[in-house]
Amino acid sequence: MRSFLLTILLIGFAGLSAKVLDLEKAKQLAIENSSSLQAAEAGYKSSVYASWGSFVNLFGTASGSYSWTKIDEGSVITGGEAENESYGVTLSQPIFAQGSKWLSYKISSNTQEMKRLAYQEQEFVTLAAAETKYFALLLAQRELEIAQNDLKSSTESLQQTIIKKKTGSRSQIDVLTMESEVKSKEVALLTKQNIYLQSKNEFCDFLHIDEQGIELKEIEMQDYQEIFAKVQKLDVNNLSSLVQKVVDFGEQRNLSLKSLQETKEIAQKGKLMAALSPLPSVSASYSYSKSKEYTTEYQSGGNTLSLSVSMPLSFLPFMDNFFDYQEARYALRKVEAENYTTQMQIKLQIKAAVYTFVSSAKQVAAAGFGLEAGEGMFEQNKARYDNGLLSTADYLDALSSYQTSQLNLVSAKNSFFTAKSDLKRLLVIENDDKLLELF
Repeated sequence: MRSFLLTILLIGFAGLSAKVLDLEKAKQLAIENSSSLQAAEAGYKSSVYASWGSFVNLFGTASGSYSWTKIDEGSVITGGEAENESYGVTLSQPIFAQGSKWLSYKISSNTQEMKRLAYQEQEFVTLAAAETKYFALLLAQRELEIAQNDLKSSTESLQQTIIKKKTGSRSQIDVLTMESEVKSKEVALLTKQNIYLQSKNEFCDFLHIDEQGIELKEIEMQDYQEIFAKVQKLDVNNLSSLVQKVVDFGEQRNLSLKSLQETKEIAQKGKLMAALSPLPSVSASYSYSKSKEYTTEYQSGGNTLSLSVSMPLSFLPFMDNFFDYQEARYALRKVEAENYTTQMQIKLQIKAAVYTFVSSAKQVAAAGFGLEAGEGMFEQNKARYDNGLLSTADYLDALSSYQTSQLNLVSAKNSFFTAKSDLKRLLVIENDDKLLELF
């Protein structure tokens, strides 16, 4: 028993020299170190260069040539010395290529925008994940403290029961009951300690930081008192207008919905590209060349301007174009149907997030009253137990109820913080000011 308590005390003392990390710093580290965010950023930058490549492809090509030849005197071919020089330049410009070049550039622009939105969305996902893991670690830390205090209280009660047994006011059964309770509290404490260590490992791995010497700064309801006071007063049965207001706001800002629109535009351009594929291609070219033979002083060359039109034909003319068009047409229908489904899902997510946020605030308020009542009841029962007016079983029931009320409040606060973070992610809100305006 003494060695077990010593271990717990050492854990507590270790925290005294720990480095305190607050929520804002944790979010900053998540942004700096998130591999998922770095991958999204790289994908976006890659799409920027791809879009520029498609834009450059809209313009024509230029090529030049130059040759110089000299044959020594006595050549078998000329019977004497010969020298000639030629050079030229060719410019070509596609005028109309079934619209494929222009549409390919526009598709690459849509893809770039999608990658930008994905990068921005990943940033908000990373921030929300950092907050959630921060809250989860705080919850595990607080539950560990409650378990430690509960074990301490049970141990003190056991010692008092042993003393009272010697005076005859408590029986051996009471002692055994309290010893069993202490053993169960030790197991519960070890379980909470394991959960705390796992949460700490996940949190530190997510931030890519060393878990040694890290302690989180506590977050209290006072830090969010204004938004909490406003939300917990709302009537859950009369939220229709508020929910619609938040959903409308979310539809304008939600990054996934914006990305869906880009996906639809890409499919529409693919359909148009397939529709234009049977049309002929038109291109223009200009060339200038000049050739000189210095031996005979002969010169040739000139300017050439040409316009070419080509019609794509294949086996069973236009059938392949028809099939391509039908494929693109149904691909667009598929995208539209999937986008509608996803859009409805996101709307439902926003609605659910609003109800969860409001209900979590009310849970915090209810759990706060429950803790006050549970603490008062426990103090009364403890006094009665100390005076021999309450059985051990009833005392343990009161102790268990008090611990449950503590855990309920801690869990409710964590749910409130997590719900707020999730709603901010869906609405693309960085701070609580805009959230406060909506509610």
